[in-house]
Amino acid sequence: MAMDGYTTNIRSRARFVRSGQAILPFVLSIFMFCAVDGMCPSKLKMRSFSCFGDYNTQFLNMQKSQRTLFSGVDVELLRAFCSAYMSAMSCINQLRTDCGEDHHVVINKPLVNLHGATDELSYMCQNDDIYEVYARHMSCYMSHGSYSERCFNDVMNTTSRFLKRLEWTSLDDFCRDLSQMLQCIKVNIGRSCGQEAANLMDILAKPMVRSSTMCDKHVFSTKDYSETYQRTTFTPPEGTNRRVISIRESDPYNAGSRTTFKPLPMIICVVISWNIIRLRHIFYNERNI
Repeated sequence: MAMDGYTTNIRSRARFVRSGQAILPFVLSIFMFCAVDGMCPSKLKMRSFSCFGDYNTQFLNMQKSQRTLFSGVDVELLRAFCSAYMSAMSCINQLRTDCGEDHHVVINKPLVNLHGATDELSYMCQNDDIYEVYARHMSCYMSHGSYSERCFNDVMNTTSRFLKRLEWTSLDDFCRDLSQMLQCIKVNIGRSCGQEAANLMDILAKPMVRSSTMCDKHVFSTKDYSETYQRTTFTPPEGTNRRVISIRESDPYNAGSRTTFKPLPMIICVVISWNIIRLRHIFYNERNI
């Protein structure tokens, strides 16, 4: 009898171990779901729009400026704008990480105002080195700003404003005009300010016109123009900061306002998981009685 009891006890323990192994993936799924959900803010829509608070201010400053990227906008204004943009995108990416994919539709709502501009802005703002080069040639950009503005106005048939929305029906025509406008500016800047100043215009041109990066690999052919509008790689001079940033250290979201971990959902998940295992163990023991 003692031997039978011992054997039964061993079998019960074996069933308990097998049941624990079978239910482990389910428990882990609940645990991970609660962990993610516990870090996700409750007022998610409000939080996602708040990511762009500083960006909206800096964007208005760029729009109100009497000068554009073509005509020598103040370098500190450019730096403040890029810092705000990179911080906003870092904040949005953090929310995407903290919340599940089901919440991404809500998180991405503020990005509607950046339609056709995220690639252009990231291309300009992701590298700190442009500020030093821009500052070095800013006075020359200002001196020839009226000519650069005229290049934009004559080719695009509209005033040059930051993140300009252009109506176009043909990508071929759009890219041709963009290339013609840029060549007009670069030839004059290169002759007057030097080749380094002219090369920087390839980076500064993209944020001026939304969806301009669509032309990076588009080949267009006309009677007067047959070329590929290629992405220009900016190589900073020796001795300058060559670091390419992805998330800025000055990001206020990561510095102090990041969502804190909420322990209550985790405690609830642990209790639920333990009760599931305990009930399964009781069920197997009752079957063996």
